[in-house]
Amino acid sequence: MDESNVLKGHKTFRRLNPNECVHLYEIDESNVPPRQMITNLRKRNINTSTTIKHVYNSCYRYRKSIRGSRNNMQHLLKLLVENEYVYHCRNYHDSDDVGDIFWVRPDGIKLFNTFFTVLVLDSTYKTNKYRLLFLEFVGNTST
Repeated sequence: MDESNVLKGHKTFRRLNPNECVHLYEIDESNVPPRQMITNLRKRNINTSTTIKHVYNSCYRYRKSIRGSRNNMQHLLKLLVENEYVYHCRNYHDSDDVGDIFWVRPDGIKLFNTFFTVLVLDSTYKTNKYRLLFLEFVGNTST
């Protein structure tokens, strides 16, 4: 009897091996969707028994290890500072909860100061559900 048939339902048999984990971490940084990650893993190894749940769990653990003990808002602010974005936060009255946050790349401010004639703002609803941007700026320049 083949060992793979005996262990097929066992959780240690289906887990990601270290090479698959490293590969997933690399493509996760490129914002590849999990369904394409599992397809990529299956192309690399036809005999893999990894499921989409393993991919989700592995990506979650990787992102959590990068974030460390910071919550989502603290991590966002850390990334804004690291990448030299200009940002402004506004809290709710009598609370530490963030009400509004605005961030922009420094090049965007220079461009806006140079070409300020047309500015269109689009605030989206349910950004996680529909995978849309938070706020989209559309500008018109002479270039």
